[in-house]
Amino acid sequence: MIPIKNYSIRQANESDKKKIKSLIKSEQIVHQHLDWVSPIERIYETPFLIIEISNILIGALACPTDHEGVAWIHLFVVKSGYSHSFIWSLLLKENIRILQEKSVNQIMVLPIFPWMTNIILKSNFAKFEKVVVLNLDISKNECAQKISEYEIRDMKIEDMEKVKEIDHISFMPIWQNSKVSLDTARKQSYKSTVILIDNEIIGYQITTFSNGKSHLARIAISPEFQSIGVGSELLSNLIDFLKVKNKYYLSVNTQENNLASQKLYKKFGFNVTNDYFQVYKFLIKP
Repeated sequence: MIPIKNYSIRQANESDKKKIKSLIKSEQIVHQHLDWVSPIERIYETPFLIIEISNILIGALACPTDHEGVAWIHLFVVKSGYSHSFIWSLLLKENIRILQEKSVNQIMVLPIFPWMTNIILKSNFAKFEKVVVLNLDISKNECAQKISEYEIRDMKIEDMEKVKEIDHISFMPIWQNSKVSLDTARKQSYKSTVILIDNEIIGYQITTFSNGKSHLARIAISPEFQSIGVGSELLSNLIDFLKVKNKYYLSVNTQENNLASQKLYKKFGFNVTNDYFQVYKFLIKP
């Protein structure tokens, strides 16, 4: 390993974008959070730290505050030849110091690769929740959209403030999405819809499509309209749409302990797979 000395750590800025992108593209030690917004687009948020030796970028750690008291690790990357565990420890220490000043008390991470899991466990991250994967063979689904008092239409840009509001009252802070993230998801989606009653949006869904597969990336119903069939109608409408498009594979992720959402999905014939994602949490001491 290349010795790490005379290094400097600082907040990234606009002029660093090109070299951070290049580092992400060229290296194998790269963790990127599963999100609609690219980590590099959050360079204006803090903390987004880079470590340099003689002005040469050797690593970066982005852990911006998503919501009050919560920060997710969106990016960790290390240049080849350097110890990723040592660079991690240097950047994490500074990251924690900054988050303490911002009164953030927990850091969340969803590692995809074993090497990332190994280094966070050595840094006292603990298991938080498991996200399970469910699959549906739409060709075997018999449900059809019901005619009812609800209106379902495509999501529009002017809907995003209400969509964000529903998102935030439907999920606990660590799972909430910003308006920017939700609008980015809408733009990237294969099908995004809202459900209304008396012209008021009461729920939404966002579905993506890639590699021949559809994925229900997000669905939320305003709490006062939950458990009365609104989610079923929104999901049924999506399935009918996918059938027309001859898209017969649909997946969805949900927390292992979210029995209400699993009940809805199983009603439509979704099956729990052996695939899952483990979320970890680090508590920051005051």
